[in-house]
Amino acid sequence: MNLLLPWRVVSRGRLGSTSRSWLPTSESAKNAYFLNVFNSGRFCNAEVIVLFIGSNDETEGIPPHETVENIQKIAEDLSARDKKVIVSSVALLSEDPKARTSVLQRNQKLVDWLSQESTKKRGIFTGPDLMKVVDQGQMLVMYAGYTLFNDTAYRYLTSLVLDELRNPMKQVEWPRLSGMMRSR
Repeated sequence: MNLLLPWRVVSRGRLGSTSRSWLPTSESAKNAYFLNVFNSGRFCNAEVIVLFIGSNDETEGIPPHETVENIQKIAEDLSARDKKVIVSSVALLSEDPKARTSVLQRNQKLVDWLSQESTKKRGIFTGPDLMKVVDQGQMLVMYAGYTLFNDTAYRYLTSLVLDELRNPMKQVEWPRLSGMMRSR
């Protein structure tokens, strides 16, 4: 089945933010990203949310279990707002072997949580594996002290995201289209 309704993609990422920065309960001006994005009129009506959160946690010293707990809180809050939530893995932004081990721990904890039936029933889905992008090699660039994806990486990431978006978007579209057909 093809997607029939018009969809708009909006990025609300914050360079250098961590999973702590996006917690729904964070009210400090520095960390109120969640409230600023999802409580505003423009974005509070989003129906499908893709989370790319936690990649900066390693450099900020946030332990793997806290990253996953933070992502769970964010995804569950969005799910309670009747959003479909897609949670990506955490990307490695360092060549340090210890950082790689820590990121792999984060991602395994995310996979364990996302594979639970109760998580799926709440409309929270496994998203793209950002380590597939990182492990392609030569897809990262340094800019102003940050490790970022280059153009090739973003093209690859886009294809991964679209694959993961298809089913949640259909879950949003089908009831709406069914209602439109019944009203005719």
